[in-house]
Amino acid sequence: MKKNKNTRYVIRFILFIMAYAIIMVYIRLDNPQAVRRYFVQQWREAYLVRVPHQPESYVRMTSTLSPRHFETTSEATGYGMLLLVLAQKQHAPNVRRDFDRLYRYYLSNRIPGSTLMQWRQRDWHSQPADSRTSASDGDVLIAHALLLASQVWKQPHYRQASLKLQADILKYEVNPTTHLLTVGNWAKPKTRYYQLLRTSDVMPYAFAAFYQVSKRPIWRQIGRAMMARLATLSHQNHHGLIPDFAWATRKDTFPVIGKTVATRYDGAYYYNACRIPLNLAGYPSKAAFAINLKLLDFFKKTRYIGAGYYLSGQAIHHYQSASFDAPIFLAVSKLPAAAKSAHSILFTREQYVFAGNLPTQNYYDATLTVMALLFQVGEQNY
Repeated sequence: MKKNKNTRYVIRFILFIMAYAIIMVYIRLDNPQAVRRYFVQQWREAYLVRVPHQPESYVRMTSTLSPRHFETTSEATGYGMLLLVLAQKQHAPNVRRDFDRLYRYYLSNRIPGSTLMQWRQRDWHSQPADSRTSASDGDVLIAHALLLASQVWKQPHYRQASLKLQADILKYEVNPTTHLLTVGNWAKPKTRYYQLLRTSDVMPYAFAAFYQVSKRPIWRQIGRAMMARLATLSHQNHHGLIPDFAWATRKDTFPVIGKTVATRYDGAYYYNACRIPLNLAGYPSKAAFAINLKLLDFFKKTRYIGAGYYLSGQAIHHYQSASFDAPIFLAVSKLPAAAKSAHSILFTREQYVFAGNLPTQNYYDATLTVMALLFQVGEQNY
């Protein structure tokens, strides 16, 4: 039985490589932008949904298109806006139209009295959304997308909207003692959640861009402080695996236990932390390079990358997920030549995520796949 199972793995791997080789031949012989535009268009057709009777769109996160059964978040809105700005650089058609529809959706779903976005909008068995709760990752993505949009389309109103959102992030979503982003405006002072760190909130490209446009030193402090906490977590186990969430007090940083926030895997490398290689890929910092390199050293020793890992190195799920694989592929592709050569097995193995069509019923897999593909071109990710 074990021999047959190993044979199936080998056959599957060979088929992935063959399929990827075919699409890579097309990329080399034709216009590379055509393939990126194709993936972007697949994503737009599958996940951008018009709001009935409104000049707005949202990013679908559910497996149904029913207007009475949908869910989306500020994170999805931010990724959608960022993806479309990057797609403009690939000359995809009608990008600004779709960007503005998402932008108007953000404007319609801000928390009353601020520019922060409501973290979730849903009509799930008639359950209303909480209109006063934010998520920091979504707000940072939206603010960054708006800033890039102002540069791409030369429209100052995007820049002004970004600056206002940046100011509210600093006002409502930053712990001034630790200089760390909190997980949202609901993590109030004098509660334990004020010291909760979502590790995927470490987005150094965004923090650097915010400093460049605002000239506020606090963004540099936030960038350095959050990277330092990520480095501490990376050093705490042999594999460099970083948990989805950690406690970050004034003096200490350590993983949470399961079910602290969302799932029993809150203290594991799971569906938040899987974004870390994507967030850090190519960033010109010794700490970012070391964190990603340690992760890549671990993953290149595995037969394949499973969907989640305990910090001990044990796989949580043995199936593959593009949410984990696409960020790893990008991280390898952004390495210097010598380090890339040393991790060539990963570079080859993870290419399968680009070999077929995008999944149409998995927003997260599809979005991180397209983001990794778009980030691969250019001198930096964003």
